[in-house]
Amino acid sequence: MTQMQIISLAIAAAVAAYVYLPSIKWPASKPSSMRQIESVLAIRDSNTTPEVRKACTALLQALLQ
Repeated sequence: MTQMQIISLAIAAAVAAYVYLPSIKWPASKPSSMRQIESVLAIRDSNTTPEVRKACTALLQALLQ
């Protein structure tokens, strides 16, 4: 490849990146409240103690309000 071909490819890549990168929808991160709810659900599902399950249910109700 000549130097002119390399420069033209670099310019074409820069133009394509400028045009197409802003329109790409990147995966959104989960809100912190969703992560908290998932954590409480994991704790509730992993325990069989009625007190823990009752406390987790109450915490879930508070998080959902």
